[in-house]
Order: sequence, then C-alpha cells, then structure tokens
Amino acid sequence: MNAIVQAERHAVAAPQTLAIGPMANAIAALQAGMTIEHLQGIMALQEKWEALEARKAYVADMAAFKLNPPEIRKTKLVGYINKDGSTTGYYHATLGEVAGAVVDALAAHGFSHSWETRQDGGLITVNCKITHRMGHSESTSMQAQADQSGKKNPIQAVASSITYMQRYTLLAATGLATTDMQDDDGHGYDQQANQPNPDQPFA
Repeated sequence: MNAIVQAERHAVAAPQTLAIGPMANAIAALQAGMTIEHLQGIMALQEKWEALEARKAYVADMAAFKLNPPEIRKTKLVGYINKDGSTTGYYHATLGEVAGAVVDALAAHGFSHSWETRQDGGLITVNCKITHRMGHSESTSMQAQADQSGKKNPIQAVASSITYMQRYTLLAATGLATTDMQDDDGHGYDQQANQPNPDQPFA
C-alpha cells in the first residue's frame, strides 16, 4: 500500500513537460523513425512556404493600402539665400507631414517602418524598411552628401540631408507622392504668386 502511495506522490511531484510547436513536430518525427536529414529538409520547405505566404500577404495588404492612399500636401515654404547671393524658394511636405499621414495608414494594414542611417566619409546613406506583420520586409535606400546650401553649419548640413532622404525613402517605399496645395476653389494655386520675395531675407 505504501509503495502505491509513494508512486502516486512521485507522479504528482514530477509532471511531464509537453513540447509544443515546431519542437513537438520534430520530436514526433524522430520518434516515428525520421532521420535528422529528412527533418531538416521538411523544416527548410516549411520556412520557404512561410516566407512565400508572408510575401503574398505583404503584396496584398500593400495593394489594399494604395486603394485609399493618404493625401500629403506641400505646405511648407522654404527659402534661403545661397552663398553666391542668389535665392532659392519652394514648397515641400515636411518629414512630420509625410510620416504623420503615412504611418497611421500603414499601421491600419499591418505595416510598420524604420530608418537606418550611416555615414561613410562625406556620403550619407538612409535606408527605409517597411515591415509587414507576417515578417516580410522591403527596403529603399538613398545616398547624398551633406546639404551645404544656405548658411547651414556642418551638423545642420548633415541633418538636412538625412531629413530629406527619410522623407523621400518613405514616399518611395510606399509608392506615394506629395501633392501641391490648392486654393479654396479647388483649381490649384498660382505658383508664381506664392514664390518667396527675393528682396526679403529668409529665416
């Protein structure tokens, strides 16, 4: 009788840990007599199938994203005096406007984005990666030197190029474009009338 009680106590004190997921499948396959080589081949096929399914999901959700793309307007007026005394002025969409419009729309379809920046000598590289919830990702890169226009110091020149490339790699990776501002009647604005005055200093 005591032997039975002790056996029951041992069974309660040391429950078996059950493997789940890929490990459970691997254990079952090995117990059924499958070799390690065969198991590795099956796992490789499974990884390829999962990667293909992830890519198909990426393409399908990106197509859905583009059916109703966010509108990104050029609302920021940029003007500066060049080193030769000439002036430059134009409208563009800021990085905040681009990211603010795009990020939420991407997230609604299961996407996230990230930037990677590196500098090699005088060349700056920005890489924008769009990642889908199933794991597939695609990247777009741009390279440029520091933006020496206007009266920027060295740090501002590098930051200006990085910001520019972050903005345009995100647009390129998502296949979007900015649109010009429109006036109240919806027929567009007069670009010439909105150009900066070359006789006035720029901020």
